[in-house]
Amino acid sequence: MSATVARTVLAVSTCLTLCLMAGCSAEAPVAPGPARNLERYGAPTVPRSLDVTAQATDPCQSLLSVAELSDLGFDARGSARSYLGVQECSWTADDGQSLSLAADRDRDLLADAYRVRGRGVFIPIDVAGFPAVVEKTGRGELNSCSLTTGLGPRQALTAQWFGKEPLGSNPDACELAKQASTLAIRKLPPAS
Repeated sequence: MSATVARTVLAVSTCLTLCLMAGCSAEAPVAPGPARNLERYGAPTVPRSLDVTAQATDPCQSLLSVAELSDLGFDARGSARSYLGVQECSWTADDGQSLSLAADRDRDLLADAYRVRGRGVFIPIDVAGFPAVVEKTGRGELNSCSLTTGLGPRQALTAQWFGKEPLGSNPDACELAKQASTLAIRKLPPAS
């Protein structure tokens, strides 16, 4: 190869590299859109956003009504606690079953659930038209379930249900967690 051809090839490849680095393309420029979410680890995006601001501050009073709690087998006396900056409410029934609900307005808990996948059973589902994931420690007789539902870019509802055991002869904790979550979600206003 002659020195002239080598310089031409080098010049062309340098121009192409600079053009690619500068973002040149033959396609029309793309208008800037909203900032992209951080990595979602395979978690689906939420079709529309709900506002959990009011429910996040006092979940014992705002997520489920007295009648809804009664239908689920609990009385209205919930126990509030703060866990990692999130307010959570727990109810325990006379038969030992328990339910915990928390509305988070500051984190993408659905993406976190996909990132960690820390349980033996991980099943994507739909709750009241929103993407969710069911997690259980295993497929055995332990009748407990964790359900995380994405309600917006940084909003979610989590439900934990510890049901009667054994699983085979009692209602599935995941179905009960889904039922409780659906009741809470249907009352949430759209995000503004």
